[in-house]
Amino acid sequence: MTLPVTVSDHADRPATGRLTATGPQGWTVQPSEAVAFGPVAPGASQTVTFQVTVPATAGPA
Repeated sequence: MTLPVTVSDHADRPATGRLTATGPQGWTVQPSEAVAFGPVAPGASQTVTFQVTVPATAGPA
């Protein structure tokens, strides 16, 4: 599944950084290393996308 993460800049200067996503044991998240974002202008947003693979043995919820 695709997991979009939106970073919004509510400050008065551009924002930059790195995002990392992790899942429960047995799940796979790609990219597995930190993803850079920005610069995001004040009042703007940027979306970073991760791909998540849920094992077939995972239960509901």
